Amino acid sequence: MASLSCTGSASLCSHRSTISPTRTSYFPGSRSGVGEAYKVQPGDTLSEIALRSGVDLDELMAANSLNADLIFAGQTLVIPRQPPAASSPQASERPHSPELESLLEDRARAEALDPGLLKALAWVESGWQQGARSPAGAIGIMQLMPGTAEWLERDVLDQDLDEEFSAYDNVKLGARLVHILIDKTGSEDSAIAAYYQGYGTTAAGTLYAETKDYVAAVKAVRAAYWP
Repeated sequence: MASLSCTGSASLCSHRSTISPTRTSYFPGSRSGVGEAYKVQPGDTLSEIALRSGVDLDELMAANSLNADLIFAGQTLVIPRQPPAASSPQASERPHSPELESLLEDRARAEALDPGLLKALAWVESGWQQGARSPAGAIGIMQLMPGTAEWLERDVLDQDLDEEFSAYDNVKLGARLVHILIDKTGSEDSAIAAYYQGYGTTAAGTLYAETKDYVAAVKAVRAAYWP
């Protein structure tokens, strides 16, 4: 298992494994702080980024501690995520896809995870949709960031996988990630939090309000469908 150290000024330390000093990277499971990371491109404005990402401008500014609509190319911004309400499972039908449920159960057992946990987390992340894509580029059933998937393939599994088009590969990577986070944090709740907001932030003892909502949502889905 790769270490959880972080080197290089370009990286979003402390939620990435050992990295090259010249690449911007994210520790597995992170959305860079309280949301997903976006690197400002030439010509971008904060208002346009907020509109494209589907978030309120004031929320975007607050998430990045900005007090003016001033940004620069190359700057990394956090795009806040809106987690589902913890009560949502009671208002919807039980997830039903025997093939995907079997896949999630098999990979959970392979990683010594509670199948209900992995199924609930995947449901909250994507609704079990392999075609799901987030504005920041998170992919598939487990909503893996490309940098996260690359780290898992290169440094953990030593195996090239197709997380973008293969549901099996996406779930395999996500299940291993959850296993790593439980091992590192010592509890399921902390691992769920780290999957959402990043390992470094969680390990430092910070738990954002939206992260608490996310953890509650995952636990509510599991309690409703796979107790």
